[in-house]
Amino acid sequence: MENKEYIELFLEDQNNINTKSGYRTHLNVFLKYFKTFNKTLLEVNQSHITQFFKFLNKSQKWSLSTKKIMLSRTKLFLIDLLSTYDLCEGLEGYNNTNKQLEIMRLENFLMRKKNKMLNWNKVGHKSSNSNKGEILEISELKQFFNLMYEKGKISHEVMFRVMVETGCRVEEFCSIVLDFAVNSHTVPIEDDLTDRMIRVKWLKTEDKEEKGFRLYPISLELKSILEAWVQIKRDDNEIYLFPSKTSKKLHRTHIWYTVNKMYFSKITPNKSISPHVFRHTLNHHRTKVGCPQDIRASLLNHGTGSVQDEYSHLSDNDRIKYFDEFYPYKELFPEWNKSN
Repeated sequence: MENKEYIELFLEDQNNINTKSGYRTHLNVFLKYFKTFNKTLLEVNQSHITQFFKFLNKSQKWSLSTKKIMLSRTKLFLIDLLSTYDLCEGLEGYNNTNKQLEIMRLENFLMRKKNKMLNWNKVGHKSSNSNKGEILEISELKQFFNLMYEKGKISHEVMFRVMVETGCRVEEFCSIVLDFAVNSHTVPIEDDLTDRMIRVKWLKTEDKEEKGFRLYPISLELKSILEAWVQIKRDDNEIYLFPSKTSKKLHRTHIWYTVNKMYFSKITPNKSISPHVFRHTLNHHRTKVGCPQDIRASLLNHGTGSVQDEYSHLSDNDRIKYFDEFYPYKELFPEWNKSN
């Protein structure tokens, strides 16, 4: 079998079209580099991976974040390859034993989360063309929503109203579900909205092994919008508040594509926008209306740290009170003044 066929077989299990496209692009980079060894993928070893890493680390063609994703996807593909195919086929005795040991070492190497042999350089990578550290002005946000109104994209209006107003992380946004277990019982999203808090999943990370949920306050206007949205979109077969047409849940690449290709390509044509910028933007505009740092950290559910630990005791009512007091988008969403 040709090396490219192994990749295509692996991609058949990827349901999301955006995910599949991203994997194909990155795995083809690895395949092009691996071609220099003049071997089949079934002959891959640890040395090939470390050399590919060094190649990525030195290259100025991609940003550091792209390189990390590329290496991660390559490792996942190779783990799947090792579990799917018999790399010892046809080998006997000493050669078979040696190959088995080599495969075990390779699997251990690929599955290791922290690897001292794979340390990225701090400099020498291509600068990302997205403005992750920047913020958007109110005028740019107005253009963003006006384009949605013009296109009649009601679903986008609801989706991005949630992202812009709560400042939730993209992964959290994609994981908002209609119903989910809390304290061993199911809480419908309608019940979450009665106290003007929307619950989002707290995904497992390397540092936090437990899954849970985070709470984000919302305005009365957004509460009404979401209550109507739930009634329209509720389906016994749906799990997520904003389901995908091609898979169970939206993927972060879909959010990026929608933000940039449909909207910001017309607003800021010379640079792309990371959806995470909505979170930075909300924090920035709360600062401008006088919101203290500790309150901003609590409202945005910042991770562990001295500020967040000190103010994690804030009650839901306090968070809603501060949300209203330091609401920075009265000009962007004028209906807020009527409903709050």
